Amino acid sequence: MKLPIKASGQALMDSEGFLQIYFSKEGLSKSMEKNNSFTFDEVPDKNKEEKWSTNIEVHLIKDAPIEDIPTAYLKLHLLSWRLYKPNELNLENIFEVLPNLMWIEGIAHRIKDGFRMIDSIDKFPRMTDHVMPENVRIADTSRVRLGAYLGAGTTVMHEGFINFNAGTEGPNMIEGRISSGVFVGKDSDLGGGLYITSGMKITLIEEEKIVKAIELSGKNNILYFRDSATGKVCAKSNKNKFKLNKTLHDNN
Repeated sequence: MKLPIKASGQALMDSEGFLQIYFSKEGLSKSMEKNNSFTFDEVPDKNKEEKWSTNIEVHLIKDAPIEDIPTAYLKLHLLSWRLYKPNELNLENIFEVLPNLMWIEGIAHRIKDGFRMIDSIDKFPRMTDHVMPENVRIADTSRVRLGAYLGAGTTVMHEGFINFNAGTEGPNMIEGRISSGVFVGKDSDLGGGLYITSGMKITLIEEEKIVKAIELSGKNNILYFRDSATGKVCAKSNKNKFKLNKTLHDNN
């Protein structure tokens, strides 16, 4: 889906502002506005309500640096809906815009004493509390942030982690960590214990050279692993020798 986009959703708010925003894919349409903007229903009496939910409408016209929470949440949803791939949307300023919050059973709360069983303290919710992509398996949903792109046929094992603006083309087996800005191509396996960042140096076995991980972003049929003797992170092509388990990935 190309810009301009109009998105309708529900915003969770308190007296300090936005806490969390839910969008539905069915609520997307072409915007007729000229500038990035958002509107929401009149809020109830702030002195009587601790939190409240309100309808919100967001217009994303230009892919500019993020200036507000509604735009940030919309862009994260667009990535997890597979409408945009990592690095195709401008996410500049997102850390400055999103507040740090407590997350309890998928709901955002301001940070304060008196809560038990807090799942996390973070700026980003779990992807699965907002978006449920088809044909994926995630062993631990807390390890995939909203804004991650999981292609069909992706399996994320217990120690796997996928950040926002990162992901997999699918099918893939993810047992390691994918940092923001990295996109793993299809039929690739990220081995356990690996944490791939965009600037990490990767040793290419066949070509006998070293490149930054960002140069491999989106390339297919690659096995990533750590050399146990040298500690180096390596990559090699396995088109002929290595295949993901078809039965496993066809039954996501």
